[in-house]
Amino acid sequence: MAELRQGSPEFAEALGPLIYSAAPELLNFIFKSEREALNFFALALPESDGQFSAYRHQIAVHDDKCIGCISFWYEELPQSFHLATIDSLQNHLSLEALQHLLSVNPYLVALFPPPIDSELCIGHLAVLSEQRGRGIGKSLLNFAKQQAMALQKQRLVLDVNAANTQALAFYQEFGFTCVKQTEFTHTGDKFVRMHFDLTS
Repeated sequence: MAELRQGSPEFAEALGPLIYSAAPELLNFIFKSEREALNFFALALPESDGQFSAYRHQIAVHDDKCIGCISFWYEELPQSFHLATIDSLQNHLSLEALQHLLSVNPYLVALFPPPIDSELCIGHLAVLSEQRGRGIGKSLLNFAKQQAMALQKQRLVLDVNAANTQALAFYQEFGFTCVKQTEFTHTGDKFVRMHFDLTS
């Protein structure tokens, strides 16, 4: 049985590929290649704060190996989080890569609207392929529910690539419903926003 614990830099090497596996097509576009994405994660995950910090992830550990992860996006994240994210991007991306990210960021914000005050948004949810079907993803989602209720949120939200039918089926089986589908015109990928109501 996997143990859930807060992420830490010692798991950075395993966390990078896990995060990448959650949205490889989109991350390839954002960072220009798998290699660049993984290089960035390797540098950003050991940092103390920011969107890509290992400390901002909850991880599933079995036999001292990181086999799954989840992160959260709050409407009221502190300014220190945002500053750390910006610093991480500036410090670890080339000027060309940073300019590319800045140019597409407005489209990403439109594609993935930030959570409102009553919502907890799930991000970077992934389980190693060889560990799927063992209840790890469900444990991570149940942890998300506990976090949301502790924060008095009314809804969990997440976005998933419409082509990832296995993930869609998993979320629907858990109780998520599809709310809308949006196309990312830069790549042609379609993403589905899903909700899980905590009040019913």
